[in-house]
Amino acid sequence: MFNARSAIVLSLIILAVACSSPPEEAVLGQFFAAARLRDNTALASFATVTFEPHIDGIVTEFDVTHVTAEMRTAFTRRAVSEARDEAKTNGLILQLSMNIRPDVDITKYDSQVGSKDLTIEAPVKLPDGRIVQRTLIVTMQHAVLKADQEMVGRWIVTGLRVSSDRPKPQVKS
Repeated sequence: MFNARSAIVLSLIILAVACSSPPEEAVLGQFFAAARLRDNTALASFATVTFEPHIDGIVTEFDVTHVTAEMRTAFTRRAVSEARDEAKTNGLILQLSMNIRPDVDITKYDSQVGSKDLTIEAPVKLPDGRIVQRTLIVTMQHAVLKADQEMVGRWIVTGLRVSSDRPKPQVKS
């Protein structure tokens, strides 16, 4: 029977699910923390880009304001010369996302690369000490391998750019 205790437990579960952050947000937190410390070893395990504190500034907090729907594209190893760079990049994404050793032959799987863009708002402390509000677009990708069953890899950071939609006013100096 549904009683007051059950209602409280159900409410707490709904609240926990509603307030939990998506896994991509945790990866972004790790990304900006490692970038702030210039920990390139840590970054190399889950990112193909960096955010250099002496050039780009430092992000200590951010708000995710928009997330695009995930788009999946097949990963194929085409022999055309311009596709070689794409295959090399996708191979790196597959290795990082799935923690695959370089000696594993990923061509034995039907592979896809999932991709989504996250728009974030963040105060960025610039190298000159000023703090400015920036809108950043972060591209995150993960691998999906299909054999007997689907295996989904972790999200990794593969792109970062400052949005040029509109200039942001200075927060504080």
